[in-house]
Amino acid sequence: MNLGLSLGLAARAAIDYPATLNLTGWWRASYSTAPWVGSPSAGISASNNLVLGSEPGTGTIVNGYAPAGFDGVSDYLLTAATTATLMSQSLYSWVILAKAASAEAPAGTNPKFIAETSAVYDMPFSTSGVSWRHVDAGGTTRTVGPLACSVGVYHLITAGYDGANIFLNVDGVDATPFACTNLFNLLTNQVRVGRGAGTSHFMPADILEIMVAAQDLRPSIPKIRSYVDARYGLSI
Repeated sequence: MNLGLSLGLAARAAIDYPATLNLTGWWRASYSTAPWVGSPSAGISASNNLVLGSEPGTGTIVNGYAPAGFDGVSDYLLTAATTATLMSQSLYSWVILAKAASAEAPAGTNPKFIAETSAVYDMPFSTSGVSWRHVDAGGTTRTVGPLACSVGVYHLITAGYDGANIFLNVDGVDATPFACTNLFNLLTNQVRVGRGAGTSHFMPADILEIMVAAQDLRPSIPKIRSYVDARYGLSI
């Protein structure tokens, strides 16, 4: 096999990689404007799509792809599926490829990339970086992070629970996990994208990809990084 063909196949394999994972939700930028409202990426049930909250616009084009552009004022989307459908209470991961436009949203000072609608878990962003929070069975909010996550640059953020620890990883760097053996029972609520549970917790950001799975995706981070670099021309 010649070198050019070999490299081409390797790039194709990288771009196809997420389809090999057992994802319960997967939304990604397309060539069209106003992406993500409707059916998700191939292989995911149509019932696990995203629905309108207040439709985001199109962010800055990346390698020909149009991210969802959240204005930090009113834009957000909702998962059609519930938390209990997308995740397991004992094992889950969220992966987000996003670029924060500001550490503080115009409508508030506590923006979130994603959040369960009653704030059982969420992903806050601030000048200190990004964190992951989940309420335990006793009602106490447990926090991992923050990890550095600069404004105006795309980062690959992976967060979740492995059955024993709440975890957070940004661009391959792990935060110190928080040991927790009993999380708050997952509710039948939806998940907001681009907004927290509060009325002013909107996130100013461009988001290229979101993946969610009832598994620990940390072992897959190197290949996911290769995938996003190949598809979007990034260097995560």
